[in-house]
Amino acid sequence: MKAVIRLLWTFIVRPLRRDLIRTALTIVSVALGVAVVIAIELAGEAAVGSFRSSLETLLGKTDLQITANGGVDETWMARLAALPRNLRVAPVIETRAVIDGVGAVPVYGIDALSPGTAEAPTKSGLAISRALASRIGVHAGATLALQINDSRQPFEVAAIVESKDSEFALMDIADAQKALGVYGKLDRIDIYVSPREDFSRLESEIRAMLPPSYSLEKPGVRGEENQRMLRAFRWNLRVLSYISLVVGAFLIYNTISVSVVRRRLEM
Repeated sequence: MKAVIRLLWTFIVRPLRRDLIRTALTIVSVALGVAVVIAIELAGEAAVGSFRSSLETLLGKTDLQITANGGVDETWMARLAALPRNLRVAPVIETRAVIDGVGAVPVYGIDALSPGTAEAPTKSGLAISRALASRIGVHAGATLALQINDSRQPFEVAAIVESKDSEFALMDIADAQKALGVYGKLDRIDIYVSPREDFSRLESEIRAMLPPSYSLEKPGVRGEENQRMLRAFRWNLRVLSYISLVVGAFLIYNTISVSVVRRRLEM
C-alpha cells in the first residue's frame, strides 16, 4: 500500500505541483469539454420546452375538437359530459365583429359558467383583452357597440382580461347565439382530457359515438403535424449534442495527449 502511495506521489502529485500552470490548463480543458456536452444537453431540453410552450400558447391546450359543417348540435355537450371519463367539455362560438375606429376583431362565445374559465365574462356581459381596451380607451362598466353580421348591438364591458398583444372579445355562449341569431348550434366543442386518462382509448370511444358528418381533430400539441415538428426539432438538437460530444472528447483527448507526451521520457 505504501509503495502504491509512493508511486502516486512520485508520478502524479509531484509533477502536478511542479508545473501548476500546465495542471491548471489541463483541469480547465477537461472541465470545458465536459461542460460543453452538459450545456448543449441542457440547452436542448430548454429549447424543446420553450418550443412546446410556444405551441401551446399559439394553438391552445385543447386536446380534442369536434367540428361539423353547419355547426355542432349543442345536445352533444350533455352526451359527452355524461361519459364516465375524466374530461371537460367546453362549447365555443367564433365570429368577428367590427368596432368603430378599430376594425374587425375576433369574438369568442364560451360557457361563462363552466369551470376552468377564470377569464370568462359574467353572464350577459362582455370581456375584452387589455390590449384592445387600451387601444379603444374603454374600461370595465363602459358600453361597447359591436357590429356582428348586419346588426349593431351594444354590450356592457364586464371585465378586462390580461393578454400580451392579442385583441379579442369574450361573451357568454348564450349571448353569442343571440347576437348571431343561431340557436342550438356551436362552431365547435373543445375537449380537455386529464393526464391520468387513457387518451387513445377515450379518442376512439368519442369517435365511435359521433355521426359520420362530425369531425374529431387534435388541434393542439397532440396534433400529428405538431408532433412531427417537435420530433424534428428534438432530433436537430440531439445531433448538435452529438457534435458537441465529439468536440468535447477531442478536446479532452488532446489535453491528456499533451500531458503524456511531455512526460514520455519520465514514464
